[in-house]
Amino acid sequence: MQEIQDIIAITPAAAIFLGKDDLGSWQGIELESCYHEHQDRGIPIIPIPLPGIPDGFKLPPFLKNFSWLDLRPSLTSVALTA
Repeated sequence: MQEIQDIIAITPAAAIFLGKDDLGSWQGIELESCYHEHQDRGIPIIPIPLPGIPDGFKLPPFLKNFSWLDLRPSLTSVALTA
């Protein structure tokens, strides 16, 4: 846990990968820490929806303010194994 906190404190940006299983309790804490770093240091937060998210997926309200990268249409199991 301490190592993750140390990394979040110095990271230049945060990519938030969103999968079909929603955020777990630890991921929520890590995301909140990244959000605080965004407020304090201005680091970009980049939400990235992954394949497998159900149709009609909506970004969580606190992530809607950030530019996001949608990998759902282009990231396939074939691309991952290449």
